[in-house]
Amino acid sequence: MELHRMMVRVPVAFAAVMLAAGVVQAQVPVNVVYTACYVVSSGTVYRIAEPGLPLNCLHPTHVRFSWNSSGTGATGATGATGPVGATGTNGVDGAIGPIGATGVAGLDGAIGPIGPIGPIGPAGVAGLNGAIGPIGATGVAGLDGAIGPIGPAGVAGLNGAIGPIGPAGVDGLNGAVGAAGAAGLPGTNGTNGIDGAESGAAQD
Repeated sequence: MELHRMMVRVPVAFAAVMLAAGVVQAQVPVNVVYTACYVVSSGTVYRIAEPGLPLNCLHPTHVRFSWNSSGTGATGATGATGPVGATGTNGVDGAIGPIGATGVAGLDGAIGPIGPIGPIGPAGVAGLNGAIGPIGATGVAGLDGAIGPIGPAGVAGLNGAIGPIGPAGVDGLNGAVGAAGAAGLPGTNGTNGIDGAESGAAQD
């Protein structure tokens, strides 16, 4: 976009400067060098290095150039690089070339470090039992071990069933007469009897 604006504006601005220079040309000797600056951002041109004008461009980004009254001048400075254009579309793939010759085998690389130990695999199938070996000689009897502590008493068992009653035994012999017992205490007096009737009075 900037390049297009330069192409449009530069000829117009340059023509204006050349027209102004042509008016002065009638009053100056041939091969007079004119100098101007080009403003890239706006596409305008302004004269410098003349009486009453700046000696140099007003900004470092302005492009200085010159020409002479005969129409030829020194080559101007190289302009700023324009922006990169848009990427074009991919072209059609070319035909596949022939397979090249096999290259020389490269040298063996250095041996890499030992990798970590892998996980343990599953257990294999048990093998068959081997033949029974001969009985070994009887070993020497070992020493008696120390007597262990007495264990706790066991739980009492349940009571057994009551057995049947046995037969009556034979009567024993009479025992000897025991000694006389001590005299008993005196008894209490009995109650008095009822008085009898008088017999004499009845006879009267």
